[in-house]
Amino acid sequence: MESNILERTHPIDDILCTDRLPSVWCPGCSIGTVVYSFAEALREAQIDHESITLITGAGCTACVGDYVNLRSQRSKDRYLLDSAADTKLVDPASRVVVFMNNVDLLMSGARDLARVTRRCVPMLVIYINNILYMLTKDGAVINCPYTRPSWDGKFELPFNVPGLAIEYGARYVARWTQLHAGWLKYSIFEAFSRTGLSLVEIVVPCLVYKTDTGLIGEVSERVRIYDTRTDLHTVDKMHELDVRNPKHIVIGKLFDGNDT
Repeated sequence: MESNILERTHPIDDILCTDRLPSVWCPGCSIGTVVYSFAEALREAQIDHESITLITGAGCTACVGDYVNLRSQRSKDRYLLDSAADTKLVDPASRVVVFMNNVDLLMSGARDLARVTRRCVPMLVIYINNILYMLTKDGAVINCPYTRPSWDGKFELPFNVPGLAIEYGARYVARWTQLHAGWLKYSIFEAFSRTGLSLVEIVVPCLVYKTDTGLIGEVSERVRIYDTRTDLHTVDKMHELDVRNPKHIVIGKLFDGNDT
């Protein structure tokens, strides 16, 4: 007897490794949202999956490659973007996509971001920023961003990542939160068609870590910040992109070389 039950499929089932789900990420983690937006952008851009090379580094984003049916590799080099640039130079036909987080950025001090951007190496950098760091008696631990010792022993101010990328010569720069998945997908879609380096930053909370005590906090409380403090508008000055305890977080398409 022939079954009338249709197999349920999803348009991006060929991109995601659905047999490996659920993922290792915490419930509600925005990394899953970012990966889904990336997969949707890849589908809508109709890019050949075989042409993609996915590069990951350390931390929570390191296992993104485990959940997508794409050629991927993890770099153990502290200079993740230099490693990605080498991959592009070896295989110029490949589309290099880098998933990186605060660990990867801090380990290099953003030096590799400056190098590969100024060299105009074509790649898409998807940067997940949870604005989180851990203080110990010895200083800041680089498992999360921004605070790091300077030459005089004091702590430097956080990196303004979009501002740095624009200053170094990136051809496309955008910033969103996990609550703006549709806009994020479209920015990734646009970035695929740009030459040089494109950087899309996603400002997200770590849902299980409370920065002042290290204890688990209320998820709704942490996510609400990204709903009430985001501001979609054109940026006139790069310092407006600072995310250190701001009254508002500027989001949107921040720079597009095609518009200049």
